[in-house]
Parts: sequence; structure tokens; C-alpha cells
Amino acid sequence: MLLIKINESVNMILQHMCFGVISSIIFGTSCAMALELKFPVSTYGTPGLIDIPSGEAFPDGQITLTGALFSTTQKHTLSFQISPRIFGSFRYSILNDFKPVGGDLYDRSFDLGYLIIKEGNLRPSIVVGLRDFGGTGVFGSEYIAATKHFANDRIALTGGIGWGRLGSYGGFSNPLSVLSGSFETRGSGPNNISEVGQLEVDQWFRGDAAFFGGFAWQVNESITFKAEYSSDAYVSESINMGFKHKTPFNASLSYGFKNGAQLSVYTLHGSEVGVMGTIPITPQNPRFPSGIEEAPAALTPRQSQAALSWDEGSVRQKDSALFVALDDQGIALEGITIEGSTATVRIGNERFPAHAQALGRTARILANNLPDNITTFKVESITNGITTSRTTLGREGLEAFEYDLENSWKSFAGTSFEDAARSEAEAIAGVYPKFDWRLTPYLDPALFDPDNPVRADVGLQFAASFEPTR
Repeated sequence: MLLIKINESVNMILQHMCFGVISSIIFGTSCAMALELKFPVSTYGTPGLIDIPSGEAFPDGQITLTGALFSTTQKHTLSFQISPRIFGSFRYSILNDFKPVGGDLYDRSFDLGYLIIKEGNLRPSIVVGLRDFGGTGVFGSEYIAATKHFANDRIALTGGIGWGRLGSYGGFSNPLSVLSGSFETRGSGPNNISEVGQLEVDQWFRGDAAFFGGFAWQVNESITFKAEYSSDAYVSESINMGFKHKTPFNASLSYGFKNGAQLSVYTLHGSEVGVMGTIPITPQNPRFPSGIEEAPAALTPRQSQAALSWDEGSVRQKDSALFVALDDQGIALEGITIEGSTATVRIGNERFPAHAQALGRTARILANNLPDNITTFKVESITNGITTSRTTLGREGLEAFEYDLENSWKSFAGTSFEDAARSEAEAIAGVYPKFDWRLTPYLDPALFDPDNPVRADVGLQFAASFEPTR
């Protein structure tokens, strides 16, 4: 393989990425599914109200993209519900004019939450979580939060206890100190603000604790109002960025779109107004379950050899109608043998990520190009020139199930699969040797560098390959 890259360095600065999220919400997000507003998202991109977390988890498998900003701070978070009870988050934040670093602080942080109790008729759901447990610790905190829904899930009440940042306003002695005196004192954390990747276990659930709480009220299908009492005093921002913490109360108003996205405006501690956008993505229920390629060819009525002007010798040529029809679909026909009523073909799938698509399209093209007396198709699949499997299906079933609403499982039930130790299809003349080349653009991004948040190399790359034989 020959590979030549022509590089051109492009440096870009990460500024107000939240507006990209908000624009996606306003102008449509094809990948987001319609979701209930039952799970409000905090500015940290995790289940919560505004600053405080809630005792909830996202639907299993959901990915949530969140961008939140006010005048001096941006938070951009990707959260993933790893299992029905565990969620994790990666956050990239920009804190403007942060004194310890003598400029803007580009901070990376990780969160982890575990749903220890699911909500029942009488009991609330309860989550225990860690914020910024492996980064610089700027947002470092731990919490236990509980949430209970009322009024047909239109009202959600949340209360909890927090440590670290969530224990910095209205704090009191750590109740866990009854278990061990080590819980009374919180570790000092990294000695340098640039240190990341260390688990500060001596901080977890240690030091003063404080209560927090709030509620979310789903006014109608689109609008949700949230209010909270936050136990975060914003000590670091007040000392290093001039943030003014005037009140522990925050409020927000959210608008939910039909695609599941939300756009929010919030007030923060009596001194700031911010905006937030959230996009949920549910891979389990994709908005467009099939691919974006054109539909496969419709089956045509069977025709005789005479009507098709077909003979067995010409079908083994590269210019045959069968070869061209498969090539148009990105399927390489490398061999074919006709024995009685059975046609065995050897194909290379050069287009479809799901090989079942290649098999289905091959079967339809065979049915449209082979005479009516051929009733069984054997399709051999190859990978890097090696025959790997053989799929056998009947022409009659293919025709019978074309418009059947349950054709997937019926077709599968009538198809047999086997390993193919060797090919049974006679090679087509002129397929080998193969020479291929391509000239394509490339983009090689590098993200989250503390000194240069977004940069990328762009250029052209040339590749060529030569295969003398299968």
C-alpha cells in the first residue's frame, strides 16, 4: 500500500460551542428521538435540575450532549447511560481569566453515577455519584440524591446531601464521621491545577456536607420550570474569576422540542443568566433505522433463456449483464457456476457494512438476470480473496416474501448457511489482476489540548493497491 499525505495544519480555537448544540436543536436533530421531559438535565450534563444532581438515571443506552454557558464559564458534556443503573460523563469546560493559570482554564473532567434504588409507588429513586473525580478537581464533589415524581410525573421533587463543592454552602460536620474519623477532613487535591488523571480518593465523601433540593414542574408537553436550592458556594469562581454568589437559589425555564431536545434559560445565584442546550440520542431507536442508500432492485417476472438472450458461456464475462448489475451495487462478481437448477456465485462485498444487505441484493439481481429454470442460488462470500461462507436460498421464497410484512424472519427461516472451505464457483475471466487507486481528502483532528482546545490536520492522501491473483 502506498500512502502519501500532504499536510496542512489548521489551528482553531474552541469558542461558544454551546451555540452549535443550540443551533442543532432549533434547526432539527435527526438522530434524537422524541423523549419525555421526565429526566431534566443539569448544566453538568447529568440528570439534575440546574446546578444540583437528581436521583435519576437516563434511559438505558442513551447518549446525551449538553452545552451550558454563562458570561465566564462554558461546560460541554457527553453523558452515556452505560447500563440501566450506571451513567458516566466526560466534560470539557472553559473558565475565562482563571487566576491560577494566568488565563483561560481548559478543564477536562469525568463523572460517574450509580442508581442504587429505583423509584417505586412510595419510595424515591436514589443515585450516588462522583463529579470531576479524575481531573483537576475544579468541579470536584460527591453526592447522594433522591427524586420522587408526583401528579402523573409532571412534578419531580429532589433532595440530597453533597460533599466538596456541593458541601460548600450551608455546610455542617460530615455525618459519615460516625463511621470513621477520616471522613471529617477532606484531602487537599492536586498540588498543581494542571495535574489531571489522578483519583483523589482521600477527598471522596470527606469534609463538610450540605443539603440541597429543588423541583421540576412540567407545565405542559413543551415547557418545564425548575427551581432549586444549591449547596455550591462557587468558592473557586469567586476567588479566581470574580463570580458573585448572592443567593443559593437558582431557576430555569426549558422548552422541549418534538425530537427530544431541550433549550433552557437559567438564572444562577442571583448574579448570572445562562443558556443551555441538550440533545438526547437513543441508538436503540434510531430515527432512520435503515441506511441512506438507494432501495434494492424490485423483482421482475421470470423469463426464459431465449427472452434473456442468455447462455452459460457469456455469463462468465466481465461485460455480462449480471456482472454489470452487481458492480453497480458495489458487489464484485468473481465467479459463477451453473449446475442444473442451481447457480453458485462468488462475490466480494465492497459497499455494505451489513453483509446481509449484500446477500439480499445479490439474490435479487440473480433472480432478475438468470433464466426461469434456475431455482436455487448459492452465494459465496469472500474476504480479502478468501472464501468464508456459503448462503443457500430459494428463488420461490424470495419472490413470495418480497412484500410480506414479516419477510425478514421468513426469509431467514428458509435460508441455510455453511462454512465454505473452498469455492465451488468457476472464476470469471479478466477479474484479476486488480489495480486500484484513490485520491481523497482527510481530516485528522486533535481535541482537548489544554493549550489549544481544537486543532486539525487537513490534506490529501493518495493510495494504490495491486492484486495479481485471488
